[in-house]
Amino acid sequence: MYSRNIGQGPKLRKFWQILIVVFITISIPLGLIALKLSLDMKSDAGPTEEPQELVISNITDTSFVISFLTPSMETKATVNYGEQGEDLNSSSFDERSEDGTESFHLHYHKITNLKPDTDYTFQVVVGSETYESADYTIKTMPISSSLPTPSPINGKVVGGTYEEGVVYAHLSDGTQNSTVVSDFLPSSGAYALDISNAKTKAGEDFPADAQIVVFASVPTQGKGYVTNDADEQFMEDITLDENATSYNPESLEYIGEESETTETPTQTPEATPEPTTAPTAIPTTVPTPIPTTPETTSEQVKVSNLSNFENIIPGAVIMGTGEPNSVLTIKLRGVNIGTTVVSPQKTWQFQLPTEISPGNAELSIESDDQVLTMNIVIEDLEDLPVTAISDYTSFFPGIIIFFLGLYLIMWIQTNHKWGRGIYKDRSTIAILQ
Repeated sequence: MYSRNIGQGPKLRKFWQILIVVFITISIPLGLIALKLSLDMKSDAGPTEEPQELVISNITDTSFVISFLTPSMETKATVNYGEQGEDLNSSSFDERSEDGTESFHLHYHKITNLKPDTDYTFQVVVGSETYESADYTIKTMPISSSLPTPSPINGKVVGGTYEEGVVYAHLSDGTQNSTVVSDFLPSSGAYALDISNAKTKAGEDFPADAQIVVFASVPTQGKGYVTNDADEQFMEDITLDENATSYNPESLEYIGEESETTETPTQTPEATPEPTTAPTAIPTTVPTPIPTTPETTSEQVKVSNLSNFENIIPGAVIMGTGEPNSVLTIKLRGVNIGTTVVSPQKTWQFQLPTEISPGNAELSIESDDQVLTMNIVIEDLEDLPVTAISDYTSFFPGIIIFFLGLYLIMWIQTNHKWGRGIYKDRSTIAILQ
């Protein structure tokens, strides 16, 4: 039997001590965070209900929107998606919930960063249940050689409260319907949509003589719709009805029903005898000078919901006032992005394109005799979280590091004789054999 001082090999001993401390410092916090997130994903599922009134809208070459209702209860939902024939390994939360922890009656999921002209399949996870259907497929649009010219429509929904609602619009020529555009219904009930992205199923422009169908859906409040000619910007008010049928973007009946309700028979008035009147002499009029009228000043163009250097997101609606019935030309960075017409009530609205580059920009609103220029900041939507699962996978290496650290500590203490004395006073400990 002999003794050996633990002080031999101090550099090696110091290295292992530092390595263990680093492993513990890094792996424990990361491991706890990953464990918590994993438990949240499994235990925070909540109640479930089969999705109803599912609508696919805002189809472009790189994105689309999936919206649906769980009418009897507020639920948490996730949409899993992937290319057709492949695993559905990407996920999306509701647009209003960054982490998927909020519950809604109306669910609105925007799927982005997709491939053009590609078939995709998706499934809907509500609470702890997964719902699939043969209809849960969609094909993105092919790449367009030019940007669409904005075609805004404006209107208002009446007869309810609008804490949670969506408005849809499509074109119809009586034989076919276009793709659907949609957006959240503002709390005021006043909506603005751009129907320039309403295309045929093949991605082509829709016939110019089509009609617009605008449908509003507000959970627990009701539904309603109106129609109008495609070249009209301002729609009639939509009145919500709790007993109204659900929105069907494939139906051709909206145009027919509207024409039946608006058509009124013409009545032929009864003829009345015309009284005989004696001829009267035509007086000779002396021309009088036309008085000169003072020049009237037109209503000044104003923006009511946006100020200089304010941040704004692509697709946002700007509103303001101006000369009734005047045409306003909207330009961004010197490029014409569309026109709008001031209503007889002196108000106007315009929706910015959804595909505009972020950063500082000059916004110009021009009428026949006025130009209003503003400097705005367009936010980058790519910086916002898009998918759900990607937020969690970055923490999985933390779990691996945590268990590797534990294994290393156990291996050192059981296989290295000096390991059993790491945490003791090395000046007095000796290893006996």
